[in-house]
Amino acid sequence: MTAIAPSVVTEITKQRRGSLWFPVASFLFGGIMVASGLYSYHKYTDVWQQQSMTWSAVWANAAMLYGGLLLPILLGIYAAWSMRMEHSTGSIARLRALGLGSSLILGKVAGALAANLISCLLLGATVTAVGLVTGFSIDAEYLRVLAYLGLGLLGGWSASCIFLVLACVIRSFAVVCGVSVLCAISGFGIMFVAPGKQWLWPFSQISLGMHGRDPISLELMPTIGFMVVNAVIIVVAATLATRVLGKREG
Repeated sequence: MTAIAPSVVTEITKQRRGSLWFPVASFLFGGIMVASGLYSYHKYTDVWQQQSMTWSAVWANAAMLYGGLLLPILLGIYAAWSMRMEHSTGSIARLRALGLGSSLILGKVAGALAANLISCLLLGATVTAVGLVTGFSIDAEYLRVLAYLGLGLLGGWSASCIFLVLACVIRSFAVVCGVSVLCAISGFGIMFVAPGKQWLWPFSQISLGMHGRDPISLELMPTIGFMVVNAVIIVVAATLATRVLGKREG
């Protein structure tokens, strides 16, 4: 446990010093999707009001397009960036020699959580600001949207851990980014072609958690199931990443 805390601190420090691109890109892409949702709301205001929807109307575009496609791509690029320096500098071998190989992955997992937290905070702040300016009330629907955001955070964390495994297996930054784009597109496609199968595909978890196709319901048992599935993905992916690095550098 004593090795874990320094690894986490080191990873967060790396993010702060070298990954300004991620919050900037998250803010820009998320903001564009929220603006798109706001445009849709104003264009079809009567329809949304008949359905008693305000926050959810703006949220739907952000959850579907940003959570379903753009954020997974950003997270894949982040994973590739996160592991590129470790591969190129040989730090993995040095940490293994010190018996700290697994702590590196735990640091990366914590860094992935921090990245997702940043993206969700920025998206939540943007949605909140836009909604308040538009005249929406802080009500139960707003709290439901925040719950979607929290589930999206969990889904993004699990997807990030899968991307981390890919970045451990594939040393090329460009190849990992390309594979990440394909994974994100596949998850986005499943959301429309086979929405009932999203549970089976890790790269659909963000949009599934954000309720991109269903911005109304928030049922207890499916929500618990979603949390359990993603917790398992995170644990399994972290274990696989640790073993991959052990074999690769052994």
